[in-house]
Amino acid sequence: MTEDLNIYQDFDLARERLHVQIADRIQQLIAEQKLKPGDRLPSDRLLSSTLSVSRPTVREALRLLQHRGFVYAKPGSGTYVTEVGAGPIIQSIERFFSARECAFEDLMQVRDLLEPGTAALAAINASPKDVEGLTQKVLALEEAFKSGDPRRLASADSDFHVELAKASGNQLLAALAASLSHIHEKWTEQLSSLVLAEDVNKSHRAILEAIETNDPERARQMCKSHMEMAYDVLFESSGMTAEGQVYPATEEQVK
Repeated sequence: MTEDLNIYQDFDLARERLHVQIADRIQQLIAEQKLKPGDRLPSDRLLSSTLSVSRPTVREALRLLQHRGFVYAKPGSGTYVTEVGAGPIIQSIERFFSARECAFEDLMQVRDLLEPGTAALAAINASPKDVEGLTQKVLALEEAFKSGDPRRLASADSDFHVELAKASGNQLLAALAASLSHIHEKWTEQLSSLVLAEDVNKSHRAILEAIETNDPERARQMCKSHMEMAYDVLFESSGMTAEGQVYPATEEQVK
């Protein structure tokens, strides 16, 4: 538990929406690493006394932080700072896609803007460990292709693109890639024409080879070509249009 109450003394709270202000300031402490993953926050009694606010206000602030994914409550123990990963981003973007009935075209446009640049960054920044990770993902893709299992191949494809974003060295790109790849996987695992297209899957190795040789422009071009090829196969074989493909409803919406 972080017992140093002095870090809470300079909150300088206005008297409107106090719980939001408290949540925002604690979130700032987390961002500044004055509070770190695993730290236990002071009790609501101590915080309310330190901040000169009511305990219900503190509890509301903690609930808001929990909703944002920055803390979690352990019954009988207290409230702890969580390790913030890509999970909340994945869930939020997926909910947005589903609730707004986004079309496949929306996803295509975002990936077309992000992924070639991500591949170029990976060619510049990838460490030997990153290259080895990408190599393993390509090998897994090739084995999945041989299996003829669309679901397995869709999952392997998603893993490759997430690994590619990690190799870029940009944490935000990695989180976005995890979100978009998860959404893309849910669409494509049912479309064997896309995931079982040989040329599409060979192009993963071309991206890897450009990264291995530290050639950002070729990595960009190979990734762009890969995506264009995938979309061409998808639309030609299924006879559907990008605009007509609405993101599948989640289980919660179906209920």
